[in-house]
Amino acid sequence: MPELLSNFTGDFPNEASDAMHRLAANQFSRSVRAGLKKQRNKEIRKILDGELGTFLLSEPVFKFALASALEVLPSATLEDTRRLIAYNLRVQAYEAFADNVLKVSGIAALLEGELSTAAEKARHTLRKIEGREEKQPPRA
Repeated sequence: MPELLSNFTGDFPNEASDAMHRLAANQFSRSVRAGLKKQRNKEIRKILDGELGTFLLSEPVFKFALASALEVLPSATLEDTRRLIAYNLRVQAYEAFADNVLKVSGIAALLEGELSTAAEKARHTLRKIEGREEKQPPRA
């Protein structure tokens, strides 16, 4: 029974700590990005309002840049926390980058179609095993 409960709850102390650092990374990213968007310097505004700014403020690029900055900035007091937040920003940047690549490349739609086809074939095979075979197998 304890093992079953563990399967549902996971490793609460470690996972709660990880969740806290992910939340801190998200809040830090939002706060810095909002500050940049409010920038009043005309030269910086010009960059941020253009295509380059759109690219630089995109989630994967921005979070990766923040993580890199956190890794190189000297800090005597927040060493572990800073590194954990930088790590979580990098992981989130990789996730966002992968999502963007999937959306732009059309791979997501292709994968969805393939998964749908595979699921339909599995259902057909299950019906066949159960003796409820359909007259026509699913299309490939």
